[in-house]
Formats: sequence, structure tokens, C-alpha cells
Amino acid sequence: MPIAEDVRLAADVVIAHPDLVNLYGCAIGEKTSVAPFVEIQKKATIGARCKVSSHAFICEGVTIEDDCFIGHHVSFINDRYPKASNADGVLQTEADWAVVPTRVCRGASIGSGAVILCGVTIGAGALVGAGAVVTRDVPARGVVAGNPARRLRSLDDEPASEHGSVPLVDLARHNRSIGPELARALDDVVSRSEFILGTDVEHFERAFAQYVGTRFCVGLNSGTSALHLALLACGVEPGDEVVTTPHSWISTCWAISYVGARPVFVDVDATSYNIDPALVERAITPRTKAILPVHLYGQACDLDALTRIAARHGLPLVEDAAQAQGAMFGGRRVGSFGRAGCFSFYPGKNLGAFGEAGAVVSDDEAIASRIRQLRDHAQQQRHQHAEIGYNMRMEAIQAAVLDVKLPHLDAWNAARRRHAGLYARWLADVPGLRLPTVASRADAHVWHLYVVLLPEVDRQQVLDKLASQGIACGVHYPTLIPFQPAYAHLGHRPGDFPVAEDAARRCLSLPMFAELSQAQVERVASVLRAVL
Repeated sequence: MPIAEDVRLAADVVIAHPDLVNLYGCAIGEKTSVAPFVEIQKKATIGARCKVSSHAFICEGVTIEDDCFIGHHVSFINDRYPKASNADGVLQTEADWAVVPTRVCRGASIGSGAVILCGVTIGAGALVGAGAVVTRDVPARGVVAGNPARRLRSLDDEPASEHGSVPLVDLARHNRSIGPELARALDDVVSRSEFILGTDVEHFERAFAQYVGTRFCVGLNSGTSALHLALLACGVEPGDEVVTTPHSWISTCWAISYVGARPVFVDVDATSYNIDPALVERAITPRTKAILPVHLYGQACDLDALTRIAARHGLPLVEDAAQAQGAMFGGRRVGSFGRAGCFSFYPGKNLGAFGEAGAVVSDDEAIASRIRQLRDHAQQQRHQHAEIGYNMRMEAIQAAVLDVKLPHLDAWNAARRRHAGLYARWLADVPGLRLPTVASRADAHVWHLYVVLLPEVDRQQVLDKLASQGIACGVHYPTLIPFQPAYAHLGHRPGDFPVAEDAARRCLSLPMFAELSQAQVERVASVLRAVL
């Protein structure tokens, strides 16, 4: 069968032997080349400047974007459960088939003899090896091969190089890995133009609550707002006390101050640098109204001890899980233990938005309802404001981005754990260098940051030497919160928090993000060893 009349051909399409192809009901973009013995079925779409090699079979439901290469004998499948006949022995017809769409994103290449199962997305610029059987999505610029196809590497992986630079975080590379998914989600938001709260936010709230294991999730405009509204919803008022850690990002303490309460700092333990539960209990007074631990650097606090203490004293536990999306403790995800769990989705977090965003999760309907009302100017109904409220609503664009990223989070966290293992192996014998440890099970840590404690050296000199070799590092955090000028009125002095003070003085954050290559981790370790 030659080219059917219902085929839509753009300008300059090249079909080498029109009498040796089977094209019907499809659309082919400009300057695309189609070789002999190719079948392209109805409702299939081929973009511009593609090359379709001989004997390829492109079935209904397949979309191939611009600039793609389809090798010889590549076959697409569009029905998950194809059968010849029904239970009554009658041959199946088109009405019995369930077409599942498949997409090949711009610039991807599929090698000869590959089989692409239905329902997958092959990311932009990806390479599928010859003979591969693709059963799941291929990330943008990913390289896969085998049966079933497995990821070999990314085209963005940097080869080992004596002079290669390594960033602390590489958001561009991270977002490129799922670029087509993100682009579709953003296009959808713009097409509907529902930018504040709305269906995208509601969908993400349901998905994230299910992921964490709580009944409710309330999307907000930042992690700081999440902490602020969580404390308000838990009844913390001016003059109350909240027990927390001195070693964290300042937002932890801002939230306490925003509600008019007084932060009561206790030292951290020397293993995880999370808040020390034994010291928490000693700090509780009749004025204490909440306990606010931080899962620092991505590692879960001792939630068994903290929940017992909170229950014993009748206090709400408010988890600051801003750095710990996906971390586990005793088989449950952090954020699900307290009266409220607070998350930040700042772009550099393990689960990061395209700007500021945050959320509170809870099993307490009253807490969730109060926060949902407070975030939207305290409106019980439109134009009815029961109390002083806030403009802390999540944007739909942020929710759409987070919704795309959430299914990838566990894989990204697993990659971070692998990088942490490599650092531990290659830095184990450096004199005086203290490596981070996992206080409980491996899944308790999602390695938002990989923080070492330097030996007794000048940290700034180490940072400068690393930077001169192209290694970007950070310091999280050089000054404890009680020693910040904003909290000078509390009267804390050096020596009040010896473990946290030692950590603040010596800490150094090494490059850590899911897309790091083994060569990059090895280079960081090698340069750090040489510097020390």
C-alpha cells in the first residue's frame, strides 16, 4: 500500500520509495526522511527533520517530536495486552484495542531493532541502544540499552578530568533530566491560566500527603511560611517557649519569633548533629508550648525519643523537614510523626520547585483546616475574614513542577546515597577529617547535604584552594542561630552549645546532587585529600 490520501505531509518531506511504504492517517513534519518498508499508522505524528530508517513500524498513538532518529527495524507497541480473539473466539477488531500513547521527545535517537513498549516517554536527546526493549521512561539525555533497557549513564555525565570543575549544586542539569515532562506541565498551567491555588495545587497536595503518609497536605508559598502557620495552628502564642536546635537555617527560628514566642535552644548530638532528645526534656518548662526539631542535612532525628517526650508532656511536635523530603524513620516518612510536618521546596532541595514553595502535612484535620484558611487571608468564605490572615498561597506553576518531580524523588535520593557511599570510601583515611554518619538505617538519610568536619585548619583557606581547582563547596552553617545579631537579646555566650559550636566552626559541605557522576565525586575527594 502506498501513501494514503489522508496522510498529512509538510514541506520537503523525503520518501525514498513511495510505493514501498505503508502510510495512512498520519502526519509527518517538514524535511523528515522516510526510508522504504516503513509503516506509519493513523494518528501517529512525526515531527520535523526526523530520519525514519527502513522497516520501522510506528503505530497509532506514537508521537515523535522534531529532530529524532529512528533506526532500522524499530518497532513501537501501542496495546498493553494484545490478543487475536475474544473469549467467544471472535477475532478482535479495532474497537477491542486500547491504544496507550507513547512519546519520543525532541532530538532522541533509537538504535536499530529496538522495541518501544507503549506508555513510555523517551526524553529529549536520549539514546536508546540497538536491540533495547524499552519498558519504562528514559530520562532526557539518558543512555539506555539491554532487555529490559537499563540506564547506562547520562550524556551530561562529565568524564574524569584533571581540571574538571564540580559545582555544589547543578540545577540546570537536574531540570534538564526531566525537561520534556516539565515543559508539558508548565504549558498546561499556562494554557489554563489558573495560577494561584486551584487544581494543580490540590493535585500536588493529595500526591504529597499520600507520599508522606498523612491525611492532609496544605501547599504554601515557602518552608518558612509552613513553620510559621504550623506553630500558629498548634496554638503557640506570644510569651510561649518553643524548644529547638541552635544549628539550622534561620527560618526555623524566624517562625518562632513570628508568632511572638521565645526560642529555647538545646545542643545537638555529636553523631547526627540533630537535636539531642535528652537535652530537650531538660529544657521543658511550664511555658513550653511546642518542640521543633530539624531533620538536619536530610537525616531523620531520633523521632522515637522525641515523640515520647512530646506525648509525656502533652506538647505538639512540629517537624522541620525542609531538608529531608523522603527520609524514613522506622518505616515511616519524616513529617508524619508530629502534629505537623513542615517542608520547603526551595529550588535546591531534594524536591525543589521553580521558585519558593512549601507545605505542611498533618493527620489532624483541625490543623490542616486552620492552615488552609490562614494561608488565604483567613477567608472562611469569599470576602469573609474571621481573623488576621496571610497571603501564603502556593502557586500553580510550583505545584505543577513538584507534581512532575515527586515520582522521581526516591530515585534521586537513592543516587545521593550512592554518592555519599563513594565519598565515605574515598575519604575514609584522611587524617582529622570527620565524615558524616547515619545514626540509624540507611533510608533515614537523604543527603540533602554532605557535610564533613575539617581537621584543625583554616576553613577559608581550604575553600579557596578547592575553588582554585574548580570544586565548589559551602558552609552549612557558620554561625549558630543564638549567636546571630537578631537573637543577641537572648544572652547566649560561646560554650553554651559545645557540640553545635564545634560543628559550625569546622563544617564543610561537599558537592551533592543526584546527577553527580562517579568521576566528579572521585575528583572532589581527590582534590580535598590533596588540599588537606
